Amino acid sequence: SSCLLANAVHAAGQGDGSVIELGEQTVVATAQEETKQAPGVSIITAEDIAKRPPSNDLSQIIRTMPGVNLTGNSSSGQRGNNRQID
Repeated sequence: SSCLLANAVHAAGQGDGSVIELGEQTVVATAQEETKQAPGVSIITAEDIAKRPPSNDLSQIIRTMPGVNLTGNSSSGQRGNNRQID
């Protein structure tokens, strides 16, 4: 993103208190966040579903994925059903 700066800068080395007026300056800064831990990805295939067909919803299969913690016993999409992926 970019931002505009309009500043009055004190002249370096001059003791008379004079000020140099600067016009608009455009500063462009970029940043990149370092990933400390790779995000986990689990893939549920049609074969996985065929091996263990869920009786109500896919949460029964998702519960078996490593790093997944499902709480609540309501159907998917209803209030009170809380899913957390660690």
